[in-house]
Amino acid sequence: MCLTVDKKFASEKEAKRFSKRPMRAESDMTVYKRLIPDGDKDKMYWSPYVGAGYVQNKKYKSKMAVTVHLDWDLDLKWMVQVNEGIHSYTSRMIAIINTRCWKYGEKVFACTIPKGAKYFIGENCEIVSNRLIIGEAITIMPDSE
Repeated sequence: MCLTVDKKFASEKEAKRFSKRPMRAESDMTVYKRLIPDGDKDKMYWSPYVGAGYVQNKKYKSKMAVTVHLDWDLDLKWMVQVNEGIHSYTSRMIAIINTRCWKYGEKVFACTIPKGAKYFIGENCEIVSNRLIIGEAITIMPDSE
């Protein structure tokens, strides 16, 4: 899964300059991550796209791989894509709306991008960071009885 940065550039040089300067969290940031529980292991979860494993209350680190290319489909502007990093959402509601694996027990977790972490903001309230702490599952729908 890759994230397209929510900004377009008139030149390749501008896009490359931007791609080398991710934002830094000035304080802890709350974000939301979709995860599917592992049926065999208590407190083990998997990301629905990449299949990366996560455990609650654990700190994760990742490198961020970024590419720059011309957007041929729209207005011939240069765009930046983050191809590697830890994906999450800035909006709780968007994370819930994008949850597609109900039958597998997919949950949305409130997570923290810690102060000092690097990140890029993408389209549709998506965010990719180089560090993330998996927090608690949030209530999406009331249990049916």
